[in-house]
Amino acid sequence: MTMERTRNVWQISVGPTSRSYVGLFLKYGVGLIGPGDAGEWKPERNDNEFDGGFVRRFASEVEIGDVFLLRVGISKICRLGLAASDYQYLSQFDDVNGWDLQHARRVRWCKLPQEYDFGKPIFGANPTRFSRIWNEEVILFANNFLNSPPTHWQTAPLPELPTEEPM
Repeated sequence: MTMERTRNVWQISVGPTSRSYVGLFLKYGVGLIGPGDAGEWKPERNDNEFDGGFVRRFASEVEIGDVFLLRVGISKICRLGLAASDYQYLSQFDDVNGWDLQHARRVRWCKLPQEYDFGKPIFGANPTRFSRIWNEEVILFANNFLNSPPTHWQTAPLPELPTEEPM
């Protein structure tokens, strides 16, 4: 009998209400974070080059098959997704509504029937752009969603990425 690995659950921000990038995440099947202007993350680079450890965790701790929750505000999510690639640095996302978000992972996103509100500040009073979820209620929600039909989205082909602009 083989044990299936436990999927980690992560939250990733859709950006500020006035400059949300949820449409871009869905169109290209990506999860993106910044700051990307410091260049590609590599293990020998210092967290300070990336305004803290967010990029390191995004690049080195997420595993293919982990769950991403697309967070809106402090208590809601609008999509649930599965990490579908290792870390990538995609220069074509150097200007997403004024943000440099070149740190990427391919993600298969599934739209929820409606935005889900946990009814309390489940992600903290001032949630970060990206972090692991340890809250049992949120993990249970994610697992229940993954195990409920429809599930075809979990293996659907990823959309094409935009072409890189020439230097």
